[in-house]
Amino acid sequence: MEYYQKTKQSHIDRAIKWGKENPKKVQESRKKYQHCHILKRLSQRANRNSDEKISPLDLWKLAKKQKLICALSGDKLTRENISLDHIIPSSKGGKNILSNLRLVTKDVNFLKNSHSDEYLLLLCKKVIKTIEK
Repeated sequence: MEYYQKTKQSHIDRAIKWGKENPKKVQESRKKYQHCHILKRLSQRANRNSDEKISPLDLWKLAKKQKLICALSGDKLTRENISLDHIIPSSKGGKNILSNLRLVTKDVNFLKNSHSDEYLLLLCKKVIKTIEK
């Protein structure tokens, strides 16, 4: 600790210099941190009322598997629109396990609510049929 206090400014200077010399690495690091923060928040929400706990790392693996694409709409997931969806809704007995989770946009999750995929599809077909008339 004493060594660090004596050399604190030189550590700061080196970090600043490295950041200026490696702007792409700094940008990648910031981007990765933002996703980690968002996934941590999503896992905390998912774990609120559940005995089965999902870690941010589990959600990161899911995000990589989905290539940050919404599982239902195909839209790109961003920190502004990402949401966690239970394939079988919790209200219908779905478990809080990774195989029952997927990442979707907030709009899709709002639309799906606590319904099944089949019901959502039926509802979308009805809306399209009505609009086309």
